[in-house]
Amino acid sequence: MQRSSIKILSNLSILLLIAGIASQPVLAQSGASLTIHDIQGTPQSEQFAYDVSVLFSIYESNGDPVRELAPADISLTEDGKRVDPTAVKSADQEPINVAVVMDTSGSMAGTKMEAASQAAAHFLSTLASDDQAALVSFNSEVRTESDFTDDLSAVREKVDLLSAVKESGTCFYDALYETIQLTASIPSGRRAIVILTDGKDELPNGSVCSKYTDQDVIDLATNQTTRVPIYTLGFGNRIDAKGLERIASRTGGMYQYAADASQLNEVFGNLAKQVRSQYRLTYVSIAPPGPHVLVVKVDTNTIHDQGTRDFILPPFPYRIVFISPIDGDEIGAETTLSVQVRGQGEPIARVEFFADGKSLGVVNSSPYELVWAPVFDVSQTKLEAAAYGEAGGELARSSISVSLKEGATPPTEVVPPTVFPNSPKLTITSIILIGAVIAVIAVVVIVVIVVSSRRKRHDQERDNEWIKKVQGEEFSTASMGEERTIDSFTPSDYALGMLVVLQSDDPVMTGQRIEISKSITNLGRKADNDVIFAKDSPVSRHHAVIEQRGNGLFLSEVMSMEDGTPKRPAYGTFVNGNQIEESVLLHDGDEIRLGKRVRLRFEGLQQTYTDDGRTMDQFNISEDKTMDSGE
Repeated sequence: MQRSSIKILSNLSILLLIAGIASQPVLAQSGASLTIHDIQGTPQSEQFAYDVSVLFSIYESNGDPVRELAPADISLTEDGKRVDPTAVKSADQEPINVAVVMDTSGSMAGTKMEAASQAAAHFLSTLASDDQAALVSFNSEVRTESDFTDDLSAVREKVDLLSAVKESGTCFYDALYETIQLTASIPSGRRAIVILTDGKDELPNGSVCSKYTDQDVIDLATNQTTRVPIYTLGFGNRIDAKGLERIASRTGGMYQYAADASQLNEVFGNLAKQVRSQYRLTYVSIAPPGPHVLVVKVDTNTIHDQGTRDFILPPFPYRIVFISPIDGDEIGAETTLSVQVRGQGEPIARVEFFADGKSLGVVNSSPYELVWAPVFDVSQTKLEAAAYGEAGGELARSSISVSLKEGATPPTEVVPPTVFPNSPKLTITSIILIGAVIAVIAVVVIVVIVVSSRRKRHDQERDNEWIKKVQGEEFSTASMGEERTIDSFTPSDYALGMLVVLQSDDPVMTGQRIEISKSITNLGRKADNDVIFAKDSPVSRHHAVIEQRGNGLFLSEVMSMEDGTPKRPAYGTFVNGNQIEESVLLHDGDEIRLGKRVRLRFEGLQQTYTDDGRTMDQFNISEDKTMDSGE
């Protein structure tokens, strides 16, 4: 039995050795590390496509940056589909804005603080004259020592003055969160946060120091408007190495470790090379707005590595496209102007047409069409269409030039009727006859108006009966086969209610009117929700749900599982300022708050009236009964 075991182990060792030898050349040649720092998509002005810019770095196994990459060395995969880079160039000469964040907690006292300050000051001295730097310190509190400035010597002087505060904590996550907000205030471009700490996020008594969490930091640092890579430096033997590495890898930065003060200069030196030695890659994406995944792969004779990063393509701004006529067309004496409004944004209130700057008319809803009888004073006319929001602001404008078709006769002026000299004169009899005809016409018009009014009232009564009959049933716009354009915001006949976005960190979302047409409507930050708040980091991934129960709509929080324990959304859910613990029945006009800043107003359907004059609201609930009363 022992010999048999030894033989099996021996064979297994041989197999493992063969596998190791087979894979060894790739490992020996690779040893590289590729990191994607930032991905930004910008909508093109003329096409529904994006110019995508990717900032990445790649280093050899010894930490030296890989130089002179060419487009042929790089392959890109967007959502599993191959895309071709349009350019790859070094970003070394691009200015960079770096925020240095230093731990000044009690554990940093003495030689630790001195060594850390010297290493950080040396790092700042490696920045170029057109770079900017900021300095933040943290212990039990977070303090901005210097805002972003190109006076790097002044920032180095502030670093030299840092000192540890005895018996103070390490509010690590709060420091990062506030620094991300500080970094987001500068113009977009190359940005980075460098943070050094010798401990975990805790107070001297061992309790948590920060009000924010590591996930809050990651969410904010990867948000479309505040994104920034975070380089984490661990110092000593009391750090949370896995946590520091997670924050760095998830935000596009890198993690480094120094066992003691003697290694700090080397760590900051490696950091200086990493921050400066980056590549800027560009390509054109025809993917739709929303979340995507990009894989960047480098493959040369000696370097083999790839990096993966999630990113979000922003919504396309509104764009007006002339369907008829098109630019350069020749038109007849009368033509139909027709445009489409494409893109995303606040609801469109109206589209106005112009000819050579003069208004031709306004259309309040899709389809945006207008019949125009042109009067050409010149050989060509400039036609324009402008879309306006509810607040009156212009959302988009487009123009074309057209000319009169050869042979067409445009209207010029009104010609008065010809008067014939021998035309008969009106007599008293003819005047009486004309008056009688007018009287008969007036009677007919009155009869038509009365009949129409009665028919309309009858239809209203029938509709009220239909509403009473179908209340409580579930309807969805999808099941009714309804098509809704992006600029439509009037509730459908089967809407259960509306949500109006009063406040959001995403300016595109603010003012949106969102129809609730499903029996279950999910709200949150992830893309699989029905209502998505992608840029509102205090909103949880799956935050809340609106459910139809009987004839009412109820709001409740989504419970997530963490280590087998149910967990509510971190920043709570509120209705009219009161935090909810259980399901809450929504009433018309209720204000909903998700987390810290997202504010919504709930709107029920408009009231209708029964025959006896009583009002019947959307849910038909009396004031002293709840939906689950069973009465």
